[in-house]
Amino acid sequence: MEKESKKTVFLKEFLPFIICLLIGLGSFAISFTNQNILPHYSMCFAYIATSAVPMLIFVLFRFRVAPMMKIILYVFSLMSLLLANVYNFYELWDNYDTFLHFLSGPICCLSFLYLLTISGGANKLKDWLVGFISLFVELGFGAFWEIIEYFLDTFNNNNSQHYVEEGVVDTMHDILAEAIGGCAFVLLMYLDCLLNKRRIMDVVYRQLSVYTKYDYRLSRQKTVGEQ
Repeated sequence: MEKESKKTVFLKEFLPFIICLLIGLGSFAISFTNQNILPHYSMCFAYIATSAVPMLIFVLFRFRVAPMMKIILYVFSLMSLLLANVYNFYELWDNYDTFLHFLSGPICCLSFLYLLTISGGANKLKDWLVGFISLFVELGFGAFWEIIEYFLDTFNNNNSQHYVEEGVVDTMHDILAEAIGGCAFVLLMYLDCLLNKRRIMDVVYRQLSVYTKYDYRLSRQKTVGEQ
């Protein structure tokens, strides 16, 4: 891979965070001056911190996160932290929380595939095994997130899980939404491998392998006969 100019690196690694920073600060200004209808202005800083992760990884470790994963992070953090909490999308759309949990299923599976890709293990496992493991990783992460939510509610005296009114119903509803999203992703992955000669997954893996030392195309050529 050819060495990029400092300007190109700035545009790809720093400018996205600057845009997110401006969005976060603007949202903070709006919500702080309208606390009667937008009381959760502190979530703007959570959005800014989350958006800074790819840039910090680059600065601290000189590792460049794949553009595909950065876009997913920026969009999902915008939807889950700003739109959901700061701008009260939870109240505007009753099923918005379910929608976010459904999206988190494929995102977790894709994140696992990304870890496999940057470690060079994307083609060391059979396709069915990759899908099987990614699904269970997604389910484990979903359960772990519910534990985090519980402790955050306890610490902040909040009730985001609605355990006072619904017991474990809301928690199970969230986990099921994540499981359905993860199953949908894995099913589409299997169908692509069985019926479409893996064309879509090849594109996905190539996007995930951007900036890594492993050449996905060469690795795939070596192992295609073993699948």
